[in-house]
Amino acid sequence: MKKSYFGRVNLSAIAHENGINISFEPTWRSAPEKIILHVPFFVQINNVSINGTDIPVKKDCINLPGEKCKINISWKFNSTINYSYRTFVNDYKQGKI
Repeated sequence: MKKSYFGRVNLSAIAHENGINISFEPTWRSAPEKIILHVPFFVQINNVSINGTDIPVKKDCINLPGEKCKINISWKFNSTINYSYRTFVNDYKQGKI
């Protein structure tokens, strides 16, 4: 559980080869206007569902509801990106990511 300006948020994630399953459990003092989950730049989203209902995705952002939910994201890794640690660090230092 992590404290935030808005209250406590418990978020757990289980990644697998074709996506990630996230459990989002907030306890708000004062709920934020919106909650946006950013998707890694190195994956292509196939499908997103929240509590079993498919939802639209805008580029690399998912709008979350303000209450407890289960988020399931299926994705495919972008095969054009070199996934080595060294490449990521160098790209970061050069401002590419």
